[in-house]
Amino acid sequence: MKPEPKNLDSIEQLADHYADELSAQFRTLNLFVQHAGEVGRAHEVFLRGVLGRFLPERLRCGSGFVASSDHVTRQQDIIIYDAHSLPILLQIGDCVVVDAEAVAATIEVKTVIESEPALRSTLEKLSELKSALPGRSAMCLYAWEGPSLELTLDCVWDRCRTQRDLGASHLPDAIYVRGRYLVVPNYDGRLETAPVLVLHLGPGHHSEGTGLLSLVERLWISGMNGHAKAPWWVSAWERRIQARYEHIPWPTDLRVRVDEKLATIATRSV
Repeated sequence: MKPEPKNLDSIEQLADHYADELSAQFRTLNLFVQHAGEVGRAHEVFLRGVLGRFLPERLRCGSGFVASSDHVTRQQDIIIYDAHSLPILLQIGDCVVVDAEAVAATIEVKTVIESEPALRSTLEKLSELKSALPGRSAMCLYAWEGPSLELTLDCVWDRCRTQRDLGASHLPDAIYVRGRYLVVPNYDGRLETAPVLVLHLGPGHHSEGTGLLSLVERLWISGMNGHAKAPWWVSAWERRIQARYEHIPWPTDLRVRVDEKLATIATRSV
């Protein structure tokens, strides 16, 4: 096994500092601003500012719209795009219209997800966006306050139940609820293994910085590495964090479908 880089601990500590900064901004804003729209925009700005520190020069972090040959998306809270590969179609401040082929990642940012219908609606929008955009780009959800892990997993399983192939392509590359958990698909390519991984955050679990760095690693491996060379710590962190995830197995009804599909595959291969 490849030894860990000596400075990987320092990268994790750096992420802890950035996460502390996000938390401080969150608390300070709430002292002065109560308007939901302004709070939401500020939360997007806070997160963009931190994520931008993990990006090389050619990848920029903004907000705006994604245009393809036959489609323009609704406004995206955060777009990470390749500024060197294609022209920016329009830029006014930090609001941009970028070509779909230049998109490395998008992130839906929610101040709070208050209900199951709100979460289901958000996941559906992310799935539609993933289907509409050409190429490979990461699609993530970041909520400053959000539902329980149990409710989120229920929504994830219900989305799986609608898929004939039981694949993970319809799921976001990350569902992050600050201070609670990070949910990611398991991309090992094996139906029989746990399809979902959960990193527990908060008191008694992993730090917010660990969650933040894991989110950034997912952005890299799910889309950004198609536009820029990943830094040395991405693959090292991917190896380290695997042991910290909880593997969530298929629920009973989906496990039955998985076993049936595996049996069919085995029969065809004989």
